[in-house]
Amino acid sequence: MKENILSEEMLVRLLKWYPKYARLNNPRRDKSLRLKEVIRYHKENYSKGGQSSDAEAEVHQLDSIFYFAPQRMSKKLPLPETVFPQSLVGSIGLRTLEDRHFTDWFQPLPFDIWTGFISEHTCMRNGNEKDDAMRILVLVTLSKHFDSLESATAKRRFVELLPLSSPCLPFDITTSDVNLSASNTKTAVPNELYLPDTDLSAFSGLQTFYKASKRLKKEGVSDAFLLAMGVRKTIKIEFLFLHLDTLNWNENPKPLIKYLIDADLSQQDLLKLRSTRYLPAANDKMSVYAPSQLYFKDKDLNIFPFVKFLQWPSNESMSTAARSFLLKLGVRTEPPLSDIMGYLEKESAKSVDARDDAALTAALQYLTQRLGPKGAYVNQFRHAKVDFLPCIRQNLETGEIVKEIKSPSTCYFNPTAMVMGFNVLDPMLSDTEQIGVRMNINRDPSCQVLLRRLLQLVDISTARLDQLERQGTGIEAKEKNIEKMLTLFEGVFLYLSSRTSDFQKRQLSELAKKPFIPCKCRSGLQFYTADQVFFLKRQPEGAGGGGDSIAELLFQQVEYNAFLSFAGVKTEPSLEELFALMMEKPDEVLDSLGEPKYKMLLRRIAANPPFKRITADIRSSPFLLGYLIVDEDESEEGDETKARSKAQYLLAKADDIHIVDNAFLRRQFPMLISPMEQTLEEFYRRIGSKYVSEVVKKDFEVMGNTHRGTPLANSCADRIKERRPLLLSPSITSRPLVSNASSILDNLEIFQADSIRAIYSFERSSKMINVTCCSKVTKRKSIAIFITNNFEIFDLGNTIGDLILQH
Repeated sequence: MKENILSEEMLVRLLKWYPKYARLNNPRRDKSLRLKEVIRYHKENYSKGGQSSDAEAEVHQLDSIFYFAPQRMSKKLPLPETVFPQSLVGSIGLRTLEDRHFTDWFQPLPFDIWTGFISEHTCMRNGNEKDDAMRILVLVTLSKHFDSLESATAKRRFVELLPLSSPCLPFDITTSDVNLSASNTKTAVPNELYLPDTDLSAFSGLQTFYKASKRLKKEGVSDAFLLAMGVRKTIKIEFLFLHLDTLNWNENPKPLIKYLIDADLSQQDLLKLRSTRYLPAANDKMSVYAPSQLYFKDKDLNIFPFVKFLQWPSNESMSTAARSFLLKLGVRTEPPLSDIMGYLEKESAKSVDARDDAALTAALQYLTQRLGPKGAYVNQFRHAKVDFLPCIRQNLETGEIVKEIKSPSTCYFNPTAMVMGFNVLDPMLSDTEQIGVRMNINRDPSCQVLLRRLLQLVDISTARLDQLERQGTGIEAKEKNIEKMLTLFEGVFLYLSSRTSDFQKRQLSELAKKPFIPCKCRSGLQFYTADQVFFLKRQPEGAGGGGDSIAELLFQQVEYNAFLSFAGVKTEPSLEELFALMMEKPDEVLDSLGEPKYKMLLRRIAANPPFKRITADIRSSPFLLGYLIVDEDESEEGDETKARSKAQYLLAKADDIHIVDNAFLRRQFPMLISPMEQTLEEFYRRIGSKYVSEVVKKDFEVMGNTHRGTPLANSCADRIKERRPLLLSPSITSRPLVSNASSILDNLEIFQADSIRAIYSFERSSKMINVTCCSKVTKRKSIAIFITNNFEIFDLGNTIGDLILQH
């Protein structure tokens, strides 16, 4: 075989014989391939007619043939040199070439290899008229294969093999195509052509548009294949923009939109359509706009002067497809939040006369609705510090309502907060609560802000009162200002009462020592701390007026208020507070209460002392009532009511008041005595008051002769002995006996004297009085009682009492 060159006939016979031989002998693969390598044959030239001689025939090696054309491929199509000529395939038979023993010799021609070959063929590169028939056959074959591919990736890779930059597509020539050259009259680059069925009548007269030949579609070339090659379904976007005025689409864009909806636009086309100015706006014939600068007609948007509506025939409704496409291009249904805020800020900054309050209110309502659930701006509001909200506040000095423009962060939407001078949303706005919630406005000021403002109001009011005082304002004008202040604080405390549950006890510690509660007093108006004021007690209906209470007389009282109660104002003062006031301002308390109620208060304190121990301050404070008896000689003995009416009361410390345990001694000198009530006497004694008998010094002078054992002395001794059990009885007196009382009575000596003189001294005064009985210690240290003739039993009783009773 190496030496011989086979004719095509011999080659055909050999190739038909070899599969039979291989089935019987099963040659090895390497020997089979070696056989293919040595086979050479003459390729006859059929173009000259008849058979050519061996000398004229071209010699080919079989080893250079790798493929055979599959049955579905047209025999008229050009094939690569590595493929069996269709003439030989017909002689050999396709089934023979497909035999398994030829698997290593030949394979069916892969379509991608053929595509690469045909893309470089002259029929697809040069656009010669003589290749028209072959060109259409090739395009039909390529289209069928393209349509058979399933995945987009396979189609894209297949299209990349095609001669897309060559004039490979035929188009139909019209009589108006006078500018075409004679050498290139029927083919063009794919991206310069349009689909055969594309309607370009709207652009007639502007430019010549070339459509792919209708013959392509007739022969079976699909539009999908042509589009994949770059054939256009629509005109170029640049052309549309260039001829907008010529086509009269800047006044009525409906035809343009309709064309674009049906067009197959690329992403680049859409991007260009979104960013270019080409759409008309209603009532604006001077300019065109990009889609994102225009809005669909909406009566709700008429309030915004910056909104420009898309021009659209007023007598024609917009189709759903047109609206969807325009939305895709960027035509807006809602203005950006930043544009609305810019408008609100600009409009709010105008003077009151220049501002359009109705438009401002409508814009706020529009914004509020779209800040709600499912609204266009939900969760987008970030303008807390922009001044655009109509607010009102109360001028705290004049009471006038002031209108202002404030930001969401500096106003509130609870209208009652206005009483403290805070800015609140103008009630003229519809649904201020919804505005407040959706714009993140605080309903009320925080507790810290409220307390700070309360103290500021106190300072302002105090300064105002001082100013009125300095200016010498008349009483009537001053009273008017005081009434205004009281009315203001009444409203303030009423509002704070509604916020009581928001406060914590520790937050009110700042108010503990600061006077912030205004009350009318003799000097006009004064501020008090919470512990200086108490709530007014209301008498039940039908109850008789029982006189003013101690709290009402001593302290300022206000109507009940929950906030004041939480701040420390009580219903009534405690005994500790009353006692502290008595200690601090005893004269004022006595002046306010009067003597009877002051004594009643002393009784309460004496019955339940509001202190654990008696301090030096208590001992030295002049808060005790002391009585000075005057004109006592004119009063009849036992006429207690008349005597009391002649007593003068005054306040003194405990050391200056004395407890009456001896009425005789008390009558000898003018002195302050305690009320003659056991509870008060014990209280005075505990604090530091002394008994009269302790402070009045007594001394007795026995004059004349003294005698022991006289009938009178013996009679007196017998009387004492007789009455001894009674004298020593513990129930006979409230004062306890001394420990040696019995011994004293048993050892008494009785003497009769001519006369006895008592000498009494109190402070710097002294007084001498003749008496009928006294006691003295004898030289033997015993106790002796001296009596005079006709002694008085009362004097004897006092003398014995001084000896056996404790002081």
